[in-house]
Amino acid sequence: ELIQDNMQYYIYYQTKSIEKLKIQLNAQVQKFVVLWVILLFGIVVCVLTVASVISNSITGPIRKLCGVTRQISEGDFSVRAKVKTKDEVAQLSDSINEMSQHLEVMVSQIKEDERKMRSTELRLLQEQINPHFLYNTLDTIVWLIEGNMSGQAVDMVVSLSDFFRLVLSHC
Repeated sequence: ELIQDNMQYYIYYQTKSIEKLKIQLNAQVQKFVVLWVILLFGIVVCVLTVASVISNSITGPIRKLCGVTRQISEGDFSVRAKVKTKDEVAQLSDSINEMSQHLEVMVSQIKEDERKMRSTELRLLQEQINPHFLYNTLDTIVWLIEGNMSGQAVDMVVSLSDFFRLVLSHC
């Protein structure tokens, strides 16, 4: 019975001691879990921040190029892409800038050529009209003289003279 009582006291104190150890271990495990959760959250935030920075460093220049190409497609050939990277996007930016410059030169040349062509067409048309106009006017004057309408023929000759004086003074 004495041994049994001693054993019970021993088991009781050991159980109490194990209970204290269990409480201490649970507290340490909780601290460890909280520390790992905080550390994991910090790592996730850092990874997301780094991923966002890397993503923006890649997509930012591409978005700028898209804006420049949109302006070029709307007819603004003076716009240039300004990309500060040293990768394929910078090469693409340089190519877009060269293309825009060539388009600007070509469009201005086409406009100049069209202006010259309109001027030439107008001159050709005037050269065609002037002889016909003079022929038709003189023919009308002859018909007026033959129809004994010499007063109207004189008025027409005076008007023709005034017309040529006005036209030739502007040349």
